[in-house]
Amino acid sequence: MSRIILILALQIILLPVSATSYYVKNGGNDKADGTSDETSLEHHPWMADFTGNIVLAPGDTVFMKKENTWVYTGPERYFLNVKTNGALDNHIVTTSYGSGAKPKIIYNAKITGSSVIFGVSKSYLVFDDLDISHYSSEFNDGFMNGFNLYDIGRKPCHDWIITNCSIHNIPSACIYAGHDSYNIIIGDTTATSHADPDNHSNHIYDWGYAGVMLLGTDPSTLISNNKVCYNYIHSSTRNLKNDNTYGIALSVHNKSSSWPKKCTIRYNYLEDIPTWHGIDTHGGSYLEIVHNYIKNVGRRAINILSADNSVWGIPPILHSIRIEKNIIENDPSRLQINVEGSFITIFGQNLTPAKNIQIIKNKCFFTSRPSKPIRMSLLSLINADSIYISENIFNNGPVSASNFPAIFLTTNCKNIYIEKNYIKDFWYGIAGRGKSITGKILIRNNILNNSIIGIIINQLDNKAQIEIYNNQFNSLHIDDQISSKASIILRNNIIGDPLLKNNINYIYSPSPLLSGTFTSDFNLYIKTKTPFRPFNIAGRQISYKEWQNMGFDKNSLEEAGLLFRNPDGNLNEPADFIFRRSSPLRNSGDINVEITEDYFGNKRDGNPDIGPVEYLPWWK
Repeated sequence: MSRIILILALQIILLPVSATSYYVKNGGNDKADGTSDETSLEHHPWMADFTGNIVLAPGDTVFMKKENTWVYTGPERYFLNVKTNGALDNHIVTTSYGSGAKPKIIYNAKITGSSVIFGVSKSYLVFDDLDISHYSSEFNDGFMNGFNLYDIGRKPCHDWIITNCSIHNIPSACIYAGHDSYNIIIGDTTATSHADPDNHSNHIYDWGYAGVMLLGTDPSTLISNNKVCYNYIHSSTRNLKNDNTYGIALSVHNKSSSWPKKCTIRYNYLEDIPTWHGIDTHGGSYLEIVHNYIKNVGRRAINILSADNSVWGIPPILHSIRIEKNIIENDPSRLQINVEGSFITIFGQNLTPAKNIQIIKNKCFFTSRPSKPIRMSLLSLINADSIYISENIFNNGPVSASNFPAIFLTTNCKNIYIEKNYIKDFWYGIAGRGKSITGKILIRNNILNNSIIGIIINQLDNKAQIEIYNNQFNSLHIDDQISSKASIILRNNIIGDPLLKNNINYIYSPSPLLSGTFTSDFNLYIKTKTPFRPFNIAGRQISYKEWQNMGFDKNSLEEAGLLFRNPDGNLNEPADFIFRRSSPLRNSGDINVEITEDYFGNKRDGNPDIGPVEYLPWWK
């Protein structure tokens, strides 16, 4: 929505007939009535150096003249200190008029606890089209903010709208709201595409601690309803290893009522946060993080964390979160050296696992393939329960071996559903390590393209149940003997990569596979060389026939022919894995595997095909 439409909407919807419009410009007179450009005020009525008697009322609008600058050097801690509440449907609006650059409001003093614009327990306010800055962008822990929405006595700020502003050169947070806050809108909620450097609502940059940090909830309903939409947020100034700084953060203080609930982070463009996190939640529920573009974040682009109760003093909450249609891009040269990270991290605590989280249709990639091993996964799950990972594209992984896979299950993961994902160019595609799997993991309809080791699993808990159905991947590594109470089921998969001719360990285990805990059948093994001995069990390389004699893959296939229909033989995109009509994959799957759709969402019939793609009659 353009600024012209916004201002018209504010004037028509928010302002009652009795509202007054005031004009402020350099050279004005605070003793004037301020109701026209000719009789304008020198300062906003809430500025520390205002000398007039005007008291703003609900519905009033203050117009600050463009190309004008207001600078304050103290001694007060707040340059513009909100003194009056607006009212429902009658916000008090501060915006601009005239032409040229936004009006500049500058707090030019190094004073602890200072803010350019401050409101304590105030509500129903709009700040639009202003240029807000502090004395420095260098980090300072003295709580020196651009906007500071503060509460006292459980009376939080609420119903603020901050839009089309430039907020920069801030030592702490450009926008801070806490200990509680609710109904806060940062940006434009009507946007239908993500912001970019040329098209955005607020431009937030050059800060020490956070671009936007919103805390808590409405104490009476425990609902936040905060929205951060269509902003361009970039260039935090901290640059030392493990300096914590955030693009957008949802969190609490020990005086907050509860964790953020029902918040939306949508259509933002975040980049150049070199040491810490792009979007971060220390806890919360019913959160939506959708349609954001996040680029060059040093540690975690999206970090979903269940904070420790001993730190915050509030029982942790982390559930019901949707992470969908985000684009995350990292230039390998911009990453921190020897710092473990992830594009997306889901991190529950031992007593409060992350639950009911959807990670859908995101695209995560390196700008160029890293030439050296890196310590970064694209998705990492820690202490997670009921996580749905679907239709994501993870590609352009490291050229050389890396211990960090595209999808990493690291501690106490159960009820994890991984389906319809396309993973390309990672040494490890999906990995579960360190007693990471303590319940059911369902891996189905995924394409793991050009991954040396498609799936790797070790140290299975007694309760682990892993079901791997209808995938395309190169190999399965089971690095420890399977517990007699754990199980792995491997059915309807295409195993092997025709482009990786030298790989022969399609199934690898340094220990004997225990009968009854490992089931493998109705798969197709791509034969890439002769003799074909694709199984390495307890240090012994064995043939396909020997493998069958051990009781595995009695109904499976061994195939050396061309399976797929792509004319150039390359396998670069999901569509390249559509197979030929004559392919042995057709109607060769296990009819007892209850998977109703394929990778593309097409229905599977009563005679299912092997692999992630179900053949359709009109394909040639």
